[in-house]
Amino acid sequence: MKKVLLAIAAVATITSCSQSEDFENPGREVEISFNSVINKSTRAAIIENDEFESFTVSGYRTTDAMTSGTQLTGGFMDDVAVSKAEGGWSQVGTFYWPATAYVSFFATSPKQTLDITKAGFPKFNYTVGETTTQVDLLAANLINQQKADNKVTLGFRHLLTQVNFSIKGDTKDFKYVISKLEVSGVSTSATYSFDGDKTTVGAWGNWGTADGAYTYDITAPKEITVTDIASVTNLDVAETSLFMLVPQTLTESAKVSITYYAIPKDKTDSLDKTFEGTKTVELGASTKWEANKKVRYTLVLSSDAKSIEIGEPTVTAWDTPEVNGGEVIPVTPVTPPVE
Repeated sequence: MKKVLLAIAAVATITSCSQSEDFENPGREVEISFNSVINKSTRAAIIENDEFESFTVSGYRTTDAMTSGTQLTGGFMDDVAVSKAEGGWSQVGTFYWPATAYVSFFATSPKQTLDITKAGFPKFNYTVGETTTQVDLLAANLINQQKADNKVTLGFRHLLTQVNFSIKGDTKDFKYVISKLEVSGVSTSATYSFDGDKTTVGAWGNWGTADGAYTYDITAPKEITVTDIASVTNLDVAETSLFMLVPQTLTESAKVSITYYAIPKDKTDSLDKTFEGTKTVELGASTKWEANKKVRYTLVLSSDAKSIEIGEPTVTAWDTPEVNGGEVIPVTPVTPPVE
């Protein structure tokens, strides 16, 4: 998450035993091999240098240079799995460069099913799983490569949006105990289309209905005691994200609900609780969650039954530190100001 290009200190050499009769194989065969690079800009773990363990790559051969109107066909390098091993990367098989043809590479991590039924660049459908199964989805493409001694460098890009929440309390010397947080009214699925550009990689489209919900159940309730009302507590921990969601433009249905209770810090009797329940607030229609970005919302919890406050969300690329933004006091519900 620290740089736009994060070099992965590993080389993946693709090796399969099959050859096509039109391969050039003159004395010294030239294998296709790879360097992997992450274009950087949960609970879901964030893929960093050391954590990048595997990817799947397909290579499509074309007589002419590939364009957005080219019909691709399989049969050359289909879903080749590459995984990190001690001292390097391991894979099955050897693939050789064609004598004169072009090869275009499309890779994903974890593996996705590429659709090449129509002319143009491959695409795949993606559905975000339950909170505990969400992953950092990566993809790369590099088109119109020809026979060379150099390794093919694939630039992987983070495709999803990290969505995180921080908590503040509005009353000094109060204790706030959070047991659940839920994001609802968002799209859970979309289609990703490669674009042939090694920097942008592709774009999302064809979103599903914005009726999905994701819950962060806190098995051991998160407790914060306010000694300074300016202090902020992140619900996520280092190198993880609470939610890893499909990039999208939010609608009015997008909301966050938080379940908690408030009690004076020196009290233990449940009758001393000044609030106990769930509060819901809108995340903001027209707010954009973008690929390879981190979004953080700051929720200011009240010690009584007032509406919660939600801070202006901050959005940063994964290659820069997060910065908490200002706050707004909503009515019920509320739409944060759009940047």
